[in-house]
Amino acid sequence: MGEDLFRKRMIDNYPFYSMACLLYALFFVFCLYKNDAGITFPLWMGGTCFFAVLIMQKSGVKVKKGSAFYIAIVCLLGISVCLTGDRRIIVMNKFLIFAVMTVMLIYNFYDVSSWKPIKFIEMMFNMVIISIGCIARPFSDRSARKQMERQMQQPEDRKKVGKYVLIGLVACLPIVIIVLALLANADAVFAEQLKKIFIDISFWNIFGNVIKMALLGFVIFMVSYMWTAWLGKREYATDSRDEGKGEPVIGITIMAVLSLVYIVFCWIQIRYLFIGGITGKAALPDGMSYSGYARTGFFQLLFVSVINMLVVMLGIYCFRKNKFLSVLMCVITFCTYIMIASSAMRMVLYIQYKYLTFLRMWVLFMLLVIAVLMAGVVINIFKRDFKLFWYSFAVVAVLYTCFSFARPDYWIAKVNTDNMTEDTKYEFFADTPVYEDAEYLIEKLGTDAAPVIYDCEGRVLSSDEVNKYKENISRYTENIGVRNWNLSRFMAWEVE
Repeated sequence: MGEDLFRKRMIDNYPFYSMACLLYALFFVFCLYKNDAGITFPLWMGGTCFFAVLIMQKSGVKVKKGSAFYIAIVCLLGISVCLTGDRRIIVMNKFLIFAVMTVMLIYNFYDVSSWKPIKFIEMMFNMVIISIGCIARPFSDRSARKQMERQMQQPEDRKKVGKYVLIGLVACLPIVIIVLALLANADAVFAEQLKKIFIDISFWNIFGNVIKMALLGFVIFMVSYMWTAWLGKREYATDSRDEGKGEPVIGITIMAVLSLVYIVFCWIQIRYLFIGGITGKAALPDGMSYSGYARTGFFQLLFVSVINMLVVMLGIYCFRKNKFLSVLMCVITFCTYIMIASSAMRMVLYIQYKYLTFLRMWVLFMLLVIAVLMAGVVINIFKRDFKLFWYSFAVVAVLYTCFSFARPDYWIAKVNTDNMTEDTKYEFFADTPVYEDAEYLIEKLGTDAAPVIYDCEGRVLSSDEVNKYKENISRYTENIGVRNWNLSRFMAWEVE
């Protein structure tokens, strides 16, 4: 469907599109206003998926079979949000939910069968930035609809119903605000319930919250209508099926130089880190111990692994297919796996020496993701029509979803506190001093760690330390109500 036809469809069905976007905006405000990780978050995710499918069906867009995968991922991530109190997980979940929903919409509105990974990235950027050009469409479409109605001379009672409903809703807001304030002051129980929703029951705070909710709802209405209008335009949809056209000699030169560097580096890893660690005969620079050598460089190797993956992908898509070039890209890939193993080994040894933190667990997780992604890159080297974007997207979505349910803060607290005494220390940490960084547990961990922290009071943590932890998480455990109920925060409040 062309842009003109789709816009005509939206104008012809403006009452449906505008009302659907308005109801979705109200639903968004109800679920998420001052509620970053409550039980209504997965409810909102389900409603968002329903809204997206409804809009696609009304727009004449066939919902493709693969959409079930995206819906399952965003719903699982939504559930994960209301189960954890880890702010990092919550934020990353929201970013991935946005990315998955964006890809799902693009996948359904466009023919993506010939797209390369860079095309998907371009279209995601366009949907976020370029689509702003459609921000005025709710008003222009309404104006066009009014003009069409005048020409068709529709009966007054049919074309004014929606307008009258909106006028009624706006008119009742001041009355509702006054009545809520009076009832709250008349009944203490009712006031307590209102407080859980609005935080403060004073007239001006209720009025301020209503204004903020109205502004948020207006923004969501505009954005949802804007994206619907932009997706229907089908702009920038073409992508070439052609293979890379660059001169392979250029790619061979680049890959050969990198391969030589990586082969030397990887030989050093095998000789000094892997074999040297087993035999204990590695000849290291003066003043450097094997443990000190092994516990450094994991971040640098992680970044180099990412760079290598991007370099090989550029080689695939920028240069003509060449057997020698493919061999060199495989060499770089093989070296990348050695670097991943080296980085993972260094990080494990560092954890053995310094115990767990979120960042250290995250590095190991990222190394796992890169290792699985590189397998897809190897396939793509020899099979140029391999759907690398879909493979990579599925790998990241599935692995991260599993990580989001893992509650890393709980395991960090569990492992570290178990190793605060010699009697309970794990064999893995046998040669390491007992864990003593109680400040990290108190200051950096969220409500997921609460059951462990509270259980340690008087045993390995003092009452003052536990009380300080309670104070740090109190902003999340206070005023837990129906909308903002979160399992992790509720458990932290219940066992307190």
